[in-house]
Amino acid sequence: MLATVVGQPAVARVLSLLYIVLPAYNEERGIALLLRRIDATLQPQSIAYRALVVDDGSRDNTAALVEDLATALPVELLRHGHNRGVGRALATGLTQAARLASPEDAIVTMEGDNGSDPGYIRLLIEQLDQGADIAIASPFAPGARFDVPPKRWLLSVGANTLLRLLVRLPGVRCYTGMYRAFRADLLQRAGQRQGDQIVTMDGFTGIAELNRIRMRLGLGVLAIDVKLCAAARDHSADMLALGFFAHESPVPGKRTPGERAARFGTSAGAENIAFGQASGSEAITAWWYSPGHHRNLLSGAARVGLGRAGHHWTQMFGG
Repeated sequence: MLATVVGQPAVARVLSLLYIVLPAYNEERGIALLLRRIDATLQPQSIAYRALVVDDGSRDNTAALVEDLATALPVELLRHGHNRGVGRALATGLTQAARLASPEDAIVTMEGDNGSDPGYIRLLIEQLDQGADIAIASPFAPGARFDVPPKRWLLSVGANTLLRLLVRLPGVRCYTGMYRAFRADLLQRAGQRQGDQIVTMDGFTGIAELNRIRMRLGLGVLAIDVKLCAAARDHSADMLALGFFAHESPVPGKRTPGERAARFGTSAGAENIAFGQASGSEAITAWWYSPGHHRNLLSGAARVGLGRAGHHWTQMFGG
C-alpha cells in the first residue's frame, strides 16, 4: 500500500501534532490492539499524536476498552448514543480534530478494525510536509499490494473502478479507502464553509440509487460532477437559511440553476428540489413519483450533482 497525492505541492510545512480519527462500531476485538500498534509505531519516531476514537453506538465493550487505554495513551473517546453510520462517525471525528488542531497540524483517518498498518502514517504525513493537501494510502498505487481478504479485494476493485468512471478526480486512484491524511488547515476551511457536513454520504447514495434505476431501464449512467454537487448543496443551504423553496433564488447572481452552476465553474440545464426527506435515496423516490421531476431523472443528461442542507435537497443536471 503506497501513497497517492491530491493537490499540487505548494508551501511545505513541518508537522506539529498529528490527530488520528478512528470510527469504531463493535470493534472490541481490534481497537485496543490498534491503539497500541499506533503508539508503538509513532513514539519511536518522535511523532506527537492524539487518537480520537468515535464509538458509533457500539453494543460491545469498545467504549470501555478505549476509556481504559485513555489513562495511559493519548486517546480521546467520542460517543454516539446510537449507530449513525460510518459517514457521521467520520464527520464527528474530523470536526473535533479540526477544532482542536492548529493549522500546521495533520489529521489521519483509519478504520478502527485493526486492518491497516500504522507504519504507513509516516509516509502519508511526509507527503503533507512536502506541500500536498491530501495523501491517500492506496493499494492501487504503482508498486503497492493489497493485504486484505479476496472478497474485500473484489469489492474494493469493483467500487473503485465504478467511481473512477463516475467521479474522475485527477491523481486519485483509491476512492473507497479510509486510510488517508489531510492538512488540518484544509479541513478547517471546509468546516467554515460546510459546518458539520465535512463528510456526507447522502449525495453519493442518492446518485447511486438514481444510476441503479437508470441502468435497470437501459439508460446511461450519469457522471458525478463534484462542482454540480457543490452548487446543489449551496442552493439547498440558501433555501434553508432564507426560508424559501423554489428554483428561482432571491440571491443575486444565483437566481437560476444555470447561474448557480456557473458560480462553481460548471453548467446545468435542469434541476429538482425537495424538502423533508431523510436521505438521498428518499429524495430520489419522491422525485420518481412526481411527473416533472421524473422526466429529469430519466433525461439525456450526462452529469449530475446532489446536495442537501438540513432537510432541503437540490439535484442539478448537466449535458
